[in-house]
Amino acid sequence: MMEREKGHFAHEHPLIFNESEEQIPHCCNACGLRVLSSPYYLCAIQDCSFYLHQACSQLPHKLLHYFHGKHGPVKKHTLDLLAKPRDDNCRCGACGKLCKNFTYHCTECEFVLHPLCGSPLDIQIKHISHPQHPMVALCNEALLLCHMCGREHMGYFFSCHQCHFWIHQDCALLPILVKVEEHPHHLSLFYSAAALLDLYINDLKCLFCGEMALKRFGLYCCLMCWVTAHVDCTTSHMKDSGAVLHLPTMLDDTFPSLITSTRVKELAINESHSKDMLEKYHAHSLVLTEDSTAHESICNACIKPISPPYYNCSAQSECNFLLHKFCADLPLSIKHPLFHESYLGSVASTSWDGFFRLFECYRCGKYNNGIGYKFRGERDVDIYSDEVGISSAEDVDIDCAFAPIIIKHDSHDQHSLILIYYTVCDARVSCCGKIKTYDYTYHCSVCKWAIHIDCARLPKTVTHKFDKHPLTLTYASSNSQHHSDDHLCEFCEEDIDPTYWFYHCTECDQSFHVKCIPSTGEYSGIKFGGTMKVPCHSDHPLTLVRTMSVCSQTCGYCDDIIQGFEDGVALHCADCDFWIHLDCGYQSSGAIVPSPMKLKRFFVG
Repeated sequence: MMEREKGHFAHEHPLIFNESEEQIPHCCNACGLRVLSSPYYLCAIQDCSFYLHQACSQLPHKLLHYFHGKHGPVKKHTLDLLAKPRDDNCRCGACGKLCKNFTYHCTECEFVLHPLCGSPLDIQIKHISHPQHPMVALCNEALLLCHMCGREHMGYFFSCHQCHFWIHQDCALLPILVKVEEHPHHLSLFYSAAALLDLYINDLKCLFCGEMALKRFGLYCCLMCWVTAHVDCTTSHMKDSGAVLHLPTMLDDTFPSLITSTRVKELAINESHSKDMLEKYHAHSLVLTEDSTAHESICNACIKPISPPYYNCSAQSECNFLLHKFCADLPLSIKHPLFHESYLGSVASTSWDGFFRLFECYRCGKYNNGIGYKFRGERDVDIYSDEVGISSAEDVDIDCAFAPIIIKHDSHDQHSLILIYYTVCDARVSCCGKIKTYDYTYHCSVCKWAIHIDCARLPKTVTHKFDKHPLTLTYASSNSQHHSDDHLCEFCEEDIDPTYWFYHCTECDQSFHVKCIPSTGEYSGIKFGGTMKVPCHSDHPLTLVRTMSVCSQTCGYCDDIIQGFEDGVALHCADCDFWIHLDCGYQSSGAIVPSPMKLKRFFVG
């Protein structure tokens, strides 16, 4: 049986066994080859970088080798395994190279052998470039054609003898996503150009050298423009892509979340800020405050809980308009790399009478009554619609407008993910199973794996009034630990499909759909509580409410049912207990119904 933890003479700390298929870039402290996905031991101390291939951990401590077998007629010398060379100038007696790691050493005559030359080693890896078979390390340097980059290398290779496939150990660690000066979008790695032909990409001319890529070798490709480039040409033009955001975050109770000051500065076209325009549109002046007592209130821009510093309305007694200072400082115009360079985004408040002008985000498909960016052609446009209730087909909410292009996500931690339009690749959407008509996804070109942009920013933990403990986001890969096939959602009492994400409390063994959590449901981007007057109920103003926590009601305008205990919106008079659909409120007022209301009356995420 394999020891999960053991000691080793070459290291002072215990070692832990690992056989993950993740490609580990570190070198083995015994043989010097990269660990990659070979089974290995690593130091149990987090800050200690000591690695051993499983095969290298079993090297014999004493060795008789034919290179150093006899001195005189009968005498044989035994070689002892040492954790490091006796001095800095030790060279292997077989290959002549300088020894830097473990060595076999003859104490009588100072003969030295590198472990790769001294003892047969069976170091095997699994690599996604060749999923059919495991590949074996060639323990001697060789001049071979690498099937990843298409070039000859002198060095150490991993080989599949059945298929005559070789990959250089450095090419096994090529970055999945790269940024180059010569192209506005990130380039994604494909391990075979033939895979692009499945996507009907026939032009394999290299962006840099202009020569055609061969189908049997790897290449880089832009998933937005279908530009392709040789591996070697791309790596020689790479630039730093900057820090990669790791998701999910812990709690969705702070702002900014995905938005960072750095990201805002990257996309801003000018220094103009949104506060003055919003203040003019809102009609009341805004006052900056550090008051922390309004923590349960919601920002009118980002629809997140308010936190100081923030602006509140000078007419507080009659208006609940609040604005994070961060949101007030957002640039009026941005230029985003996922849109054509001529496209600009401009801040556009969608708060008709404070609450009732909804828009559907062009990136994530969720509904919002905060502020967003309108992406239009590069020309002067009025960022406010002349007609109340009309929203642009290219409105984008704040979180999506500033979402990073590259992320790492716990649900797929072996590779970085790139933000693209989901229709460009036949990728399996692994988060919620919903088919969305125009969503952007974070995509792994290597694994053909994707998650929706709104699912990517789901918090790691949330709260729900039905459970006193934090609920943890649970992915399909880990569901079997917590979840039975016949488990029900505690809120809606419907089945939970364990192949998709959900929230779970391990202490109470309770689970919830993502759509049934108020902070992550379909209407989590809407600020509720605003009032409006409608002709069909002129006695009192009606309040915009969420129907997630109320029972079904009858609409006082059309007599249809307003479905309760589902995530939807409605208008309610608390004095008369009068209810109407939101779109009926628009129709009663003679206003044009916003496009989300035209699509469906209420939305179940």
